[in-house]
Amino acid sequence: MLLGSPITPNRDGLRNLWLFTPRPSAGVFYALTMPRPKNLSPRERVPGWPETPTEDAVAEVARRFGMNLRAELQGVSLREAASRCGVDHTTIFSILDGRSWPELETIAKLELGMGVSLWPVHDGTTEVNAT
Repeated sequence: MLLGSPITPNRDGLRNLWLFTPRPSAGVFYALTMPRPKNLSPRERVPGWPETPTEDAVAEVARRFGMNLRAELQGVSLREAASRCGVDHTTIFSILDGRSWPELETIAKLELGMGVSLWPVHDGTTEVNAT
């Protein structure tokens, strides 16, 4: 087996590890694609999402962010908030439902569009403080 180019991400979120293997009959080389490891969603890491706090500090930050966003959305439709913030309404729903980890750009757009800080306050330890 020959090693080709280094591991590179592609559009589908896969990383290509170019391992070239010859096909005996034609002498053709094939590239194998290795999928990225699956990260659990916040909902999968927090039993009882979003009401139940968790000891998983990272998932707790995501849970608290979602709860802060939910509190700021009282009386505002997802589509209206999405328009105000410059994100898709399905992105907001996905964050609220714990299906995805919000990207930094999305967090910034939500905070700027809503005019408030949504990021949970913590003291830098593994425990996340209630706000």
